[in-house]
Amino acid sequence: MSSPEESLVSLAARLERAGLRTPTLLILEMFGPIDVLSSNLVRFGMPFVRGTRIEPVATALGEPDGWGELRQLLARDD
Repeated sequence: MSSPEESLVSLAARLERAGLRTPTLLILEMFGPIDVLSSNLVRFGMPFVRGTRIEPVATALGEPDGWGELRQLLARDD
């Protein structure tokens, strides 16, 4: 299983390939002030994603810093 950091990098790459980088970044920036609440919502849903391929992403986003890291990954100019 991949680490939470690797899963966020993978998620950012998938969003980029799908052409959803800008819309996702706008939404993440809009909800930035409530990262803690977003993390708690993800933690609440963790029992439903255990053992699935999205568990590492949910684990990373279950921490408030995970949302900021995803924003930074999407905001990078490659």
